[in-house]
Amino acid sequence: MIAFGCGEAPDTRCVLFGDSAAAWTSPPLSASFRRLVIAYDAGVDLELVKRERADVVISLQTERRMRFVPADPPDGEERFAWPAETEKA
Repeated sequence: MIAFGCGEAPDTRCVLFGDSAAAWTSPPLSASFRRLVIAYDAGVDLELVKRERADVVISLQTERRMRFVPADPPDGEERFAWPAETEKA
């Protein structure tokens, strides 16, 4: 996992899950978000997303590495709603 910070970027956080092909995205994305975390993982780690309080989540995999289709949560299950009183750290 690699984290980048950019004080001049808008106050947003991004978590990117990907393989080595996602590495080329770090220069433009790191300048676009106050905090960018890149996790080299084929799945989406929901605990990492919650811990980072991500505004944007990107999953970027090369086609040859896609072994399964990600499933949505069952109907009615909370997706990524943060409590309104929670402030970004």
